[in-house]
Amino acid sequence: MQQVIAGIYGNRNMKQMIAIKGENPDFKISGYISLPELTRASRKYTSVIVNERFIRDFGLDHAIIDGYGSKLMVGRYPIVVVSITMDPSLVDVNVHPSKEEIRISKKKELNQLYENGEQTVHADTEESTGKPDPMNSVTHMASDSSTHQPIMIYQKADLNATAVQNFKARYEHEKGGLPFGGRIEAPNASHDFPQLRYIGQVHGTYLVAESSDGMYIVDQHAAQERINYEYYRKQVGKVSGDEQKMLVPIVLDYPASDALVISSHLDLLEENGLHLESFGKNSFVIRQHPVWFKAGQEEDTIKEMIDWILSNQQLSTAQFREKAAIMMSCKRAIKANHHLDKRQAQALLDKLPECENPFNCPHGRPVLVHFSNSDLETMFKRIQDPHQSGYLIYVANPYHYDTDQQVRVYIHQSVSDNGVALYGFITLEDKQLFEQLLNVSGIGSKSALAIMAGNDSNGLVRAINVGNIKYLTKFPGIGKKTAQQIVLDLKDKITSNDVFTGNVSVDDVEDTDIRALILMQLGHSLD
Repeated sequence: MQQVIAGIYGNRNMKQMIAIKGENPDFKISGYISLPELTRASRKYTSVIVNERFIRDFGLDHAIIDGYGSKLMVGRYPIVVVSITMDPSLVDVNVHPSKEEIRISKKKELNQLYENGEQTVHADTEESTGKPDPMNSVTHMASDSSTHQPIMIYQKADLNATAVQNFKARYEHEKGGLPFGGRIEAPNASHDFPQLRYIGQVHGTYLVAESSDGMYIVDQHAAQERINYEYYRKQVGKVSGDEQKMLVPIVLDYPASDALVISSHLDLLEENGLHLESFGKNSFVIRQHPVWFKAGQEEDTIKEMIDWILSNQQLSTAQFREKAAIMMSCKRAIKANHHLDKRQAQALLDKLPECENPFNCPHGRPVLVHFSNSDLETMFKRIQDPHQSGYLIYVANPYHYDTDQQVRVYIHQSVSDNGVALYGFITLEDKQLFEQLLNVSGIGSKSALAIMAGNDSNGLVRAINVGNIKYLTKFPGIGKKTAQQIVLDLKDKITSNDVFTGNVSVDDVEDTDIRALILMQLGHSLD
């Protein structure tokens, strides 16, 4: 799957994607999700495959977004490729003629499994450095451990038992950790956040700071919003008895339909410190509020919290508290065009490393922008090393190349309205096969590169020459009509020295081609 994703979205984007795995008794999930900083402006980059069939599921799309929490900016969507395997009896494919929309009987359990697993992935990847390692971030979600039998050790000789050796072989490559999923807390911050020294302020909105690794520009509103969010998230969760009584109670009037909804959710509001009393037919009175409400905005804050319930009657207590923490962190943060003195600005920068995630505000916006020392030297032309220039070359299998490795590749140059692109291949035969695929109607550079990512040129040539449509449709973006066009345009026009050598599975070819294939392997010519 990595090779296909890299062929479609590029190797650079693939390196910013996190592997995710998991299963429960009903579902098995695997795939890759992008880091929060790698986003797109639409949902079309979300690919969900159920039982090897591409589908569209808006409910799962929402679970994907919810899994990112506050790390994803509003209006931005990640790149996601997820494969889900489940019992066919749980799926109804007769929802839409195109078969792209399905109905899942245990949809809520599937969404919850995915959302919880995705949150665990992001938490684990930021546990040590705050900068995830995409290639080593495989997380097993909600696996059913009840099927594993305990290993009993009674004496020293039992350590050589087969069960113990199997257990050791299974987990010897995993990183150690604390029991029960605990985390190792660093003395100060558990992430790699620089020590910033305040330099100045720009337009009363941005703080300019420096560190040993370069210059930083900090959005003061986003920075304090993050600090406030982590404070209010704990305060809202405590729901202590500390409340401020009001001299003049607040009376709120609602239409009859809204009043019925509010009345059915009074327990949820009370769990979060809002005590609404009936005050007439469709009115409610509030006589006190939590002490963490901002002074002068009590009525607006209460109305906004009630609006959450009116807009989403399925809102859980955890979701309600999350929204409350985000709202209060924004209301109490420093606004733009607010000038700070040196001591206030430095205090804000010193508090930022204490946050669990100091890199993003609760809405997903970046808190700071970094310019490294080399970036500054390059911008001011202090570095003019011609050896640092290079070319971007697209390859079918980027994982076949090692860093700093010198290799010879055969280049195909593509010139189009979008610019010039270079495609590299290890062998001259692969380059020639790629160029022949480009001559097929409906095949572009990306589709041809995705086909070449299969790493089986002989198998591809064989499939084309014997008309194996089933083999060709396995490649991403290649449908039955396109596969037929490939066979029509290239059959008997491409050859390979060992096309029909080696072991060939009968399942890989069409029934009508089996006899021809056997005759060719025996040395006979069909001419």
